[in-house]
Amino acid sequence: MALYVLKNDGTELSVGETKVLNKLKYLYQVVSQDAFLYIKPKIGRLVPDFLLIDSLYGICIVEANDAGRDELLSVVAEDNPITQTKIFLELAAEILPDFSDNIFAHTVLMGISMQDIEDCPVLSEVSCITSDTLSLVSIATLFNGNEIELDEGCINLIKTTLFPEMKVYATDEAVQSLDIEQENFIRR
Repeated sequence: MALYVLKNDGTELSVGETKVLNKLKYLYQVVSQDAFLYIKPKIGRLVPDFLLIDSLYGICIVEANDAGRDELLSVVAEDNPITQTKIFLELAAEILPDFSDNIFAHTVLMGISMQDIEDCPVLSEVSCITSDTLSLVSIATLFNGNEIELDEGCINLIKTTLFPEMKVYATDEAVQSLDIEQENFIRR
């Protein structure tokens, strides 16, 4: 069992995104379940920073941002990473209604502290992880402690619903998805 990382090759990561990626890789170093981490996946018209599909927990969307408190508050609402995270969560729930109870989203704000969140309620509209709390994050934290067992068929359904280009049909007409090597190749 492992973490499979699927990256869009043309995508550069910011400093904060790189820290989040390293944290996610660290969390999944020794696990008993399969997990698929998509970096900058295109879901419909949107591109979240990370999408994690975990066979034991469900789906987690993570949006990372390096901006400080004042910069975040001055950003136009639709460009705010907190608003973006809410939009990603709503879109994922709309695309995957059968899994909506097991879709979670977090904004990682690398330029602010938890005190900034407490001082500014608008920053707490979605689950926020700050620079001073990133080290405390666990896999269970990302999924609010909710466990759900997703078999290979469910994972294929989630992957092919989010990424229709990954859908292949077996001879028995069962929906399957490309394997990891094929997915990585197609994302180049």
